[in-house]
Amino acid sequence: MTSILYVEDDPEVREGYARALTRLCDDLYLAKNGEEGFAYFKQYQPDIVVSDIKMPVKNGIDMAQEIHQLNPEQVIIFTTAHSESAYLLEAIELQVSSYLLKPVDKNILKKKVKEIFYQKDLKKEAFFNHNIAQQVLNKQSAISFVTDMETIYFASQSFLDFFNINDGEELFKNYPSLLDIFIDDKNYIAAKDKQKFLDKYYQLPVLKKVVKIKQNPEAIASIFKIQIEPIENEPGNNVVNMDGMCLISLTDITQLEEYKIITEHKANYDQLTNIYNRRKFEDIFNYELLQTHRAGLDLSIAILDIDFFKQFNDTFGHQIGDEVLVTLSNVVLRNIRNSDTFARWGGEEFVLIMPRTNIEAAYNVCEKLRQIIERSLVIKEQVITVSIGLAQLKEKDNLHSLFKRCDHALYQAKENGRNQVKIATDEEAI
Repeated sequence: MTSILYVEDDPEVREGYARALTRLCDDLYLAKNGEEGFAYFKQYQPDIVVSDIKMPVKNGIDMAQEIHQLNPEQVIIFTTAHSESAYLLEAIELQVSSYLLKPVDKNILKKKVKEIFYQKDLKKEAFFNHNIAQQVLNKQSAISFVTDMETIYFASQSFLDFFNINDGEELFKNYPSLLDIFIDDKNYIAAKDKQKFLDKYYQLPVLKKVVKIKQNPEAIASIFKIQIEPIENEPGNNVVNMDGMCLISLTDITQLEEYKIITEHKANYDQLTNIYNRRKFEDIFNYELLQTHRAGLDLSIAILDIDFFKQFNDTFGHQIGDEVLVTLSNVVLRNIRNSDTFARWGGEEFVLIMPRTNIEAAYNVCEKLRQIIERSLVIKEQVITVSIGLAQLKEKDNLHSLFKRCDHALYQAKENGRNQVKIATDEEAI
């Protein structure tokens, strides 16, 4: 429905133009002066006001000022004569939509009104589409927003709620740019450059498309699965380009990630000592074995066994025995290299992988550890010592054959009096 309010004090002019305006709208309201015109405006809220400027009782300028106080966006067209130039200057200051000189050409008036209605229809359509898009985003369970990676054009209510803001632009009070919301972490997608961010996203498999975000720079981070869909791209092109708009959807998987971390920790770490367990050790060994064979590098491993541990357990109890295991683990972790891997093999036995290390260097590492343990581990006035069996990887070795030689060297260390490092001999090779 379209409507026009026409205000003109000359009855002949008013009736003449009323016939032309009636064909352009659904409802036409006629007023003979500014006072009556303002009353009709408040009552009917027309789309367009067409008004003469110079009128009795209340002129068009005063009426327009009152109308703009109620609705600053109201469309007003003034009709004016050459002799009313003083009024025209005031009208210009009011920033009205258009001015038509009397006598007004009806075709020009029709064209102007049609143009204004067309522009209003476009605005209504844009507003309608905006509302529809907003409702669609709000109904999604995921946090969603439409962006070109610089400006936020639409944002779901869940997005605004997460960042505790009223609109997308308010986000930039806490973050210099949109990409700053993504925390730089090797396990998550992040970049300061739009193209680098998109490259990382498209290069990763679905399960790795994950980002870490904070509500504000001081908040605790949350983990989200991210999905990026292009908007207004060429048909069939499902990749966002540098200038393109996209819909970004974020699904909160923080609890799943926490559960995953807990599950992985239980699967890979010894519950008592909090160091790697046998399962994780075997995974790392297989990786290091592959790297060693590919690059022709050295690799050595050692088995550490606590001397007289069963006797110690029987004398002081399992709780004190557990204390020995934990303390030894901490001492060794503090005194090995970053490249080494230390794990609990089972019971009182521990294993140590030393990549890129030949047998002579490995012996020095193990002898140093043995001495540190002897000096620093005194529990219940008992000095804790370890026996160590050591072996270097040979060309045809696997985990079983290498461990068999290493275990034999450990047996020799215990037979020779314990508290020593023994290197596996060539005769012990399989």
